[in-house]
Amino acid sequence: MAHGLHKSGFIISAGNRVLVVFILIGLIWLIPNILHAQRQALVDRIEFEGNQSFSSGVLRERMTLKGYGWIQDVILGKNESVFDKELLSADLNHLTRFYQREGYLHASFSIDDLVFEKERRKVKILINVDEGLPVMVRRVYSKVLAENESDSLFADDLILSLLSHLHLVPGKRFRDKDAFDDISLISLRLADHGFPYAEVFPDLTVDTVANRVDVIWQIATGPQCYFGPVNITGNRWISAGFIGKHVAIKSGQTFKQSQLGATQRTLVHLGVFEIASVTAETIRDEADTIPVMVRVRELPWLSTKFGAGYGTEDKFRIFNESRLLGVLGGARRLTLFAKHSDLEPYHIRLQLTQPAFLIEHTHLTVGPFIRRHDEPGFVLTRFGIKTTVDHDFSERTSASVGHTFERIDLDTSEVAEISYNRDGLSELYNKSSALFDITYNGSEPPHSPSRGVFSTLAFKLSGLGLGSEYHFTRTLVDLRHYQKILGMVLATRVQLGGIESRDDGGFVPVEDRFFAGGSSSIRGWQRGELGPQDSKGIPAGGRSLLEASAEFRYPIIGILSGAVFTDAGNVWLDEFSYRVDDLRYSVGLGIRVATAIGPVRLDVARPVFDNDNAIQVHLSVGQAF
Repeated sequence: MAHGLHKSGFIISAGNRVLVVFILIGLIWLIPNILHAQRQALVDRIEFEGNQSFSSGVLRERMTLKGYGWIQDVILGKNESVFDKELLSADLNHLTRFYQREGYLHASFSIDDLVFEKERRKVKILINVDEGLPVMVRRVYSKVLAENESDSLFADDLILSLLSHLHLVPGKRFRDKDAFDDISLISLRLADHGFPYAEVFPDLTVDTVANRVDVIWQIATGPQCYFGPVNITGNRWISAGFIGKHVAIKSGQTFKQSQLGATQRTLVHLGVFEIASVTAETIRDEADTIPVMVRVRELPWLSTKFGAGYGTEDKFRIFNESRLLGVLGGARRLTLFAKHSDLEPYHIRLQLTQPAFLIEHTHLTVGPFIRRHDEPGFVLTRFGIKTTVDHDFSERTSASVGHTFERIDLDTSEVAEISYNRDGLSELYNKSSALFDITYNGSEPPHSPSRGVFSTLAFKLSGLGLGSEYHFTRTLVDLRHYQKILGMVLATRVQLGGIESRDDGGFVPVEDRFFAGGSSSIRGWQRGELGPQDSKGIPAGGRSLLEASAEFRYPIIGILSGAVFTDAGNVWLDEFSYRVDDLRYSVGLGIRVATAIGPVRLDVARPVFDNDNAIQVHLSVGQAF
């Protein structure tokens, strides 16, 4: 018979009594702590007085204790910190060290007031800041230790040429970050002139009474070095000879650190390598001849991508992109792209790309295409050939020039009635156009930027022979800015476009006109709905475009985020005609779900200051801008 107690239908064995005792002890310990936590006060607000050099927001970001306002609490779901005197003391120490790193050696902090609201169990913290005087740089000079006199003289001249580019200069506040940045700058400049083993550190003489510091750069150059042999590994079907043609490094040249990165970017830009790294094989005994290792991993010889999705504008869409590398030898590639959606029942293009065309970082792309458009205001098919030369000036700046010849098959029964010259409109016509665009992309990360700027200028000149029937120029400017604010991202965009016709009557083909409204435009209207319309309400497009948008994007939980936005803009019939009093406005809310290909976006918007108050729902992939 089991030993135990039997009561009210429960049997507690001797082996379980210990467990019961532990549970009771845990409850005895836990309940008072829960009650104590419920009685603890929360941080309501943290305010500063006396801070002149840094805003209160900057200081709050460096604290563990947090006090949030209504927006962060309600919209972002952030909760205030539990007030803790030890954490507050630690935060004051963090702030003191922050000021010291910024050059304020005598900065101090004190708690002016702690206001406790008993009913709300909230504490308002008022911190007094005594910044003191900052330490200013008085003099900057260098002491160079080199293995021979010629190296010493060379390094002296190099440092003198650098002094005007350093962050720590006479009359400027001393900052730890500036010192580290200057160490990197001097080291990189020396490594770019043959001294990869150089050691650089600042010797600081601080006058704490006068709040002045002398910066003496102590530099040991080590030997001047040269490139050794270049070794290429990892290649299979791309020959080492081809790779070597795109490696600017030659054995016996003076070592230049920047050439390693430049060569790596050149190899990546060829578009045939999954990985390309270029490293200097520096060794501990500081040999003056440094071999270079080029390691590559090639992309698959044949690859294909398939995708499908759904959007409120293009409905069900499907696409396939197949790529063949090494066409006709080298890094040439052939790409076949095919897509279907409601807006584009078919879009097929074949492209042959020649990397490093004439010069490095330049691509030549040429190929035929056929494409059908089923837009709200027109239906047409275009087929032709496009040639483009792209050049990357830097990692962020690129430009392209090109030419397109296309034959347009326009369904005139579907073209909206338009109020400017429509005489002579034919169903079949040729278009020969020169294209130019330049782009600066300083925004990051890709797909959903949170900081930086993006700008592009696109220009089209149409009517260049080959039977081209319509002559016009089309210009579009797109400016975007992204900035983090209180844990959110403020994204803004302005688009300005204009078309100038060089034909009598000012006719512009419908496929080149501007349209506004839709999931990536003024979201309170349907696709192309804004601007000139015919008597049946069908969009006719215009020759002037102005759009502006602002969007707050904020995290909710995990991969889910939200957005609050406003859009404004319109399209006008006349060329380069913008009437601010005729702008249309909309506001809305959105939800974003992060995916590997970019955010899936659901936006709900409605017009404001407008008789039409219909709510528009947009589902698409990618941010609106």
